Amino acid sequence: MQINTLVKKLKKDTNKPFDISFRSMTINKTKIEIIYSDSLSNSTAISDYIIRSLDTISNKKRHINILSEIENNINNFKYTKVYTYADIIYYLNYGFTIIIVNDADYALALETKANLSRSVSIPQTEITLRGSMDCFVENIQTNIGLIRRRIKSKDLWINSNEIGKYTKTMINIIYINGICKMEYVNLIKKS
Repeated sequence: MQINTLVKKLKKDTNKPFDISFRSMTINKTKIEIIYSDSLSNSTAISDYIIRSLDTISNKKRHINILSEIENNINNFKYTKVYTYADIIYYLNYGFTIIIVNDADYALALETKANLSRSVSIPQTEITLRGSMDCFVENIQTNIGLIRRRIKSKDLWINSNEIGKYTKTMINIIYINGICKMEYVNLIKKS
C-alpha cells in the first residue's frame, strides 16, 4: 500500500473531518501512518500502548520486518489484517486504529474502540409527534462519536466552524455527502 496516495484518498473521501487523526512515523527509514477516529477510539490506549510499542520497535537498530514486528509487539489488542481500502474505511468507522506500512501488502486494524456508555436518548423537554426523537447532551466529541456509531460511512461529512465573537463556540454541520444537497449546506454555512 502506498501511504501518500491512500492518505490523500481517505482525506478527500471523508472531507478531512476534525475527528479523524493521521499520525506519521518512520521506522528504519520506512514510513508508517497511524489513522484513528478521535470520537470512536480510545486515545489513551493508542498513545499509551500503540505509540509506545512503535517507539520501542523504532529503537531497534537491526533490519526487521516491520509488520511482523508490530504484530509481535502489540499484543494487548485484537487485530485484523486489512487488504482493501473499503476494509480500512469499515474498521476506521468501527473505532479501530489503522496502521499502514508503506509498500506493504496489508494494513493492520487494531481494536481500540472507545466506551461510548450511552446511546442517543429521547428528549425529555422538547417532545414532538413527528421527526427525530434523539437528543445530545454530552460534549461535541462524544456526540460526534454517537452519530458515527450509527452512521458508519465515509460519506458522513462534518464541517467544523467556530461562531461567536466572545464565546468562540464550536459547531458542526453534519450531513451525508451525495444525499444532502450542497446548496442547503452552503446556505447553513452562510447563516
